[in-house]
Amino acid sequence: MDTSDETVPQWAPSATISLMILLVGVTLTFGHGIFADFVWDDKSLILDNPWMRHNMTPFAAWSNDFWALTNGGGSSGMYRPVVLFTYWLEFTIFGANPMGFHTMTLLLHSLNTVLVFQLCKRHTNALPALLASAIFALHPVQVEAAMNIASHTDLLATAGILISLLLWPRAKFRWISALCLFLSFCSKESAVVGPIILILFYKTNLKSVVTWLVPPTLLWLIFRLSAVGVNAPVATHDWEGAYRMIQYFGRILFPKNIGPITDLTPPPQFQIYLWTILFIGIMTWILNRSEKHRRSLMVILISLLPVCELIPLGIRFADLLLYLPMVGVSILIAEITALTRFIKMHSLKSKLILGIVVLPMMIISSRRSLNWKDDLSLWKHASQHNPTNITVQLNLANAYRNVGERQKGCDLLEQLYTATPLPAETIPMSRIAFNLGNCAREAEKWDSAKALYLESIALTQGQFYPARYNLIVTEDSAGNPKEAIEAAQQLCQEVHHRADFWHIYGVMLARNGQYDKAIDAFQQSLALDKNQANTQEYLQKAIELLEESPSQ
Repeated sequence: MDTSDETVPQWAPSATISLMILLVGVTLTFGHGIFADFVWDDKSLILDNPWMRHNMTPFAAWSNDFWALTNGGGSSGMYRPVVLFTYWLEFTIFGANPMGFHTMTLLLHSLNTVLVFQLCKRHTNALPALLASAIFALHPVQVEAAMNIASHTDLLATAGILISLLLWPRAKFRWISALCLFLSFCSKESAVVGPIILILFYKTNLKSVVTWLVPPTLLWLIFRLSAVGVNAPVATHDWEGAYRMIQYFGRILFPKNIGPITDLTPPPQFQIYLWTILFIGIMTWILNRSEKHRRSLMVILISLLPVCELIPLGIRFADLLLYLPMVGVSILIAEITALTRFIKMHSLKSKLILGIVVLPMMIISSRRSLNWKDDLSLWKHASQHNPTNITVQLNLANAYRNVGERQKGCDLLEQLYTATPLPAETIPMSRIAFNLGNCAREAEKWDSAKALYLESIALTQGQFYPARYNLIVTEDSAGNPKEAIEAAQQLCQEVHHRADFWHIYGVMLARNGQYDKAIDAFQQSLALDKNQANTQEYLQKAIELLEESPSQ
């Protein structure tokens, strides 16, 4: 009797069953994230961002720097209008409820998981595609992407590239594929590798490249240049970029637990050269030896170029940046699995192997995702892994203050302020001064608060607007109405498109009895944002006071 694997019934799940398994796995692993709070950049981008209430935000997003349309303002060299529009739309629907935003994050990650499954299935079959897409969805390096609202950038950029890859083979959908690439560029800069990946996948001819890939790239460049100019970061020096690539491959193979901010300190120069030469040698050997997997490996390497800063985009080292490269990893896993005896095994063995691979990932990722439930959990975790990082300690101090442990947070800020020399990075130092100023203002130490706000303003050349706003409030509280009005007037003249700035200017004028000017300021605020909090009430009160004024 023949008992070979070929005669044993094989477990070949249908696409529908595979997708159900994947979605259940994603929900079980990251579903609790919908009950998490706003954390880290979520607050600046959404919760404390007056632009979320602006009717003109969907249009302004296309002509402004990504961070210029936040509470902090300033210039970052980032152009991500699709993400800003998405946040604005979600805020319009859900308001300041983090559950809606986290639900959308989970849905976007689920969507990408489905797209990865479809892409892998196109080149193999359902079982290898199921294993590969499960690894994409549940791998521990995906925790930040699945749990952090600010990761809409990578989720949307990857979705655009995946949809483009899936639609490209059908000629009548080429225009949709090109549109998706353009939208992915407008979600995150690292998506610029999308056309290269597409060319690798389908060995696209020159005519198709010129017709469908060049136009969206040029259009994005035109939009970006008009919004943020030519200001761009420089690439890493020497071979540090190659060292980053090695580290990222290490994160995929051995995803140890790290904090959200990781200081990647390069080893001595000779070690960088040694590891880089070894890495290049191994990659070259694999690429030359395996024709079948060459495309998948090239997708991984190319998608790592911008996140390793070999393409100068000025981005940090983080697991989040492996989101797109994990697509290439998944395709490679599907292809390797399809060539092994794995798919010829009978039902029980297939299920056991799938469980042995996937279940540990689910458990590890689910446990690590708990660090993202709120700011205090996140920054305590970060502090354990990176105790000397200034930004980590600053965020931990603010997390303490936000949960009511004000003195503990202020003491930590004081330690950072006295221990950090002025030549340190301008942004962390300006934030430390600003937040320490908030501590002084809460304690009604007006002179100290004013000095700290002025220091924060000077370090950012006046581009950190919260410090300027709080300086206005501090001058008023300290009994300096003239200085408060002058500071508010100057802020409105420089940043005339912010409704909240015109509102505070009106408040300062009204308190000083200048009701006619206050009415103009409130009307300007409402013209920019008719939903600006309390402005309508302040306007009516100013009109009544003007009518009651003895001068009338």
